[in-house]
Amino acid sequence: MGTDDAAILDPALPCARRGGRGEAVLIVDVPPLSDIRARHGAGAAEQARRTVSDCLRRRLRPEDRIAPVRGDGFLAVLPGADDAALAAIAERIRSGVRGLRLSVGGDAWPLDCAVGGAARAARALCLEGLVRAADGALARERRARPAPV
Repeated sequence: MGTDDAAILDPALPCARRGGRGEAVLIVDVPPLSDIRARHGAGAAEQARRTVSDCLRRRLRPEDRIAPVRGDGFLAVLPGADDAALAAIAERIRSGVRGLRLSVGGDAWPLDCAVGGAARAARALCLEGLVRAADGALARERRARPAPV
């Protein structure tokens, strides 16, 4: 998980373009990670991030790549994924993260996430445009969710 979002995009490109297949991008936002960092410090937040990262990896396909982005998010590149595969993977990720319960510094932290994704046909959008579209989908999902109590 030591790579950044730019580094994770490059290795996925040859795989995604081989055979004229499309690809998809998912952005996963896990807001409780910021709260854990604020309350318990960077070490606890990094431990929580690794737990979430492991959960995400178990829900991705072997050819998919994931990297941390922003303070509390992850970016996944899904070579060869169409809209149906993207939706299925996004739902597996939502279910997996929502099933996590972390104990940090004596506090119980139920986790939740928002997921935004975008898929493209083999030559429809540049990868940068795909990431922007996924970020827009993430923003729409955040707005559609009820505010935490």
